[in-house]
Amino acid sequence: MKKMISILMLFSLSLLMTSHAAVPTAVSKEANTGMILVSHDSITDPLLLQAQIEKENISVPVGYRLERINCYTYHMPDAVQSVDPQMQPSASGLMYATKNVFHGTRDFFYPDYPEASNYYEGPATVSETFSYSKSVIVSTSVPLGARTVKSTVGYDAEQFYQVEKLHHTIVPANKKIQNKVYIVYNQTTFDIYNKLTGKLVQQGAYTNKPIGLLIFEYTYSK
Repeated sequence: MKKMISILMLFSLSLLMTSHAAVPTAVSKEANTGMILVSHDSITDPLLLQAQIEKENISVPVGYRLERINCYTYHMPDAVQSVDPQMQPSASGLMYATKNVFHGTRDFFYPDYPEASNYYEGPATVSETFSYSKSVIVSTSVPLGARTVKSTVGYDAEQFYQVEKLHHTIVPANKKIQNKVYIVYNQTTFDIYNKLTGKLVQQGAYTNKPIGLLIFEYTYSK
């Protein structure tokens, strides 16, 4: 099973959060792609940076030191819209029914599966478009029809979702910046019951919907 980490807990688990907008309440829209910046966290304290180097097993370039880590979380515009109020809290298929639907308020990513990892050496100004078409990750112990899943979670779990961001990186002289890019997912959990017996078949089935991008910027200086 792929390891999955909550973005909200990413730094706070190690008491490393220096938050600029840690909770996605106030948002700013990126004019170039329509992406919405929902959080920006950074680490600059040397002791905390060293702890993060050990935690993530970061490979610092020879002759450089890690100066800063920035973490940007972006959502596609429709990702921050509220759930359709007409959606029912349960759904029913031929053999199974779903109940106890919970739409998660936290974002997740898979730390072992970056979409990109690029180094830039200064002085330089780099503009790069990160664009990916990703499917929904569905985890159920029994087969549910596509219509049942859609009725449960409120979106088409068989559709591919496009996430895209034009990202600008300014690299000063005598510095290097590494960008690592991950897909951001939002999770909906639900329970599955046998329609005939009424017995619980699976607790905590889930879908992970791609809703945005997570970009880490590691700044190294001489």
